[in-house]
Order: sequence, then C-alpha cells, then structure tokens
Amino acid sequence: MVVPGTQIPANTVWAGVPARLIKELDFSEETERAAVSEGLERNGGFLFLSGWSQRLSGYLPVLAYKLLAPEAYVCTSQSKATLLYCLPDTFPVVLTFVSPVGEQELILDQQKGELALSWPGGPEGMTTLCFRKTSGDGDVFLALLPC
Repeated sequence: MVVPGTQIPANTVWAGVPARLIKELDFSEETERAAVSEGLERNGGFLFLSGWSQRLSGYLPVLAYKLLAPEAYVCTSQSKATLLYCLPDTFPVVLTFVSPVGEQELILDQQKGELALSWPGGPEGMTTLCFRKTSGDGDVFLALLPC
C-alpha cells in the first residue's frame, strides 16, 4: 500500500501491499510515434483526438463521435475520406474543415448525409485535421471512412 506522503518516481506504476514497482513507463518520441501508428492502423487511418466524445453507436451505420468542443482534432494517415454525419436535433449546421491546404466550409443541410473530403498528406504520412462548428444549434455526430 502506498501511504500519503510517499514519494513515487514519475512515469512509474506501483501496486501491491507493500507497494512495489511494477513498471517504468516509456514516453519517448519513438514510443509515442509507434503508439499513434498502431492506433491509426486499428482505426482505419483516423484517430479522433481532442474535442470529441467516445465512440457512439446508433447515430450512423458505423461508430460515430459527437463534436463536443468549438474545435476538435483528428490525426490521420489518409489523404481523403468520406465524412458521414448525423444531426439529430436541428439543421443546417456549418462546419469549418481545416486541413494543410486551408479552410473549407462544410454545410450539413440534412439530418443525415455524407461529404467527400481530401487534403495533401503530411510529413511522415500523418496529418492533423480540425473541425470547427461555425453556425447551427444542436448535436453533430461524425464518422470518417477511408476512400
């Protein structure tokens, strides 16, 4: 057991009674890059980063993410995608899609729909995309599928 006031080194995992070192965590750039690559491979080339909910079912034919923040980010190894969306409350909603080539306005004017998106690939095959809700009320659920 780890009692209050015990000094535990950073980036370590301790457990048991008495507590003992279980593992030292590796946060090197190489380890992080490998974890991102694994995540991209597992998720069809898209990692929904900050600004999104966890994966949700029932809104689209595939697992979707709810846009939670004014700006939400996606890391990708792809250079094009089909954006599936669902607006269960009200529409239209306007999103600004920010890629390495600039900004594009996306008008979501139906309860459910899809749009084709493309952008140039980033360095080392990874690109960060941003989605901003610029107008409209209600929830927005999105999924990105590789083309």
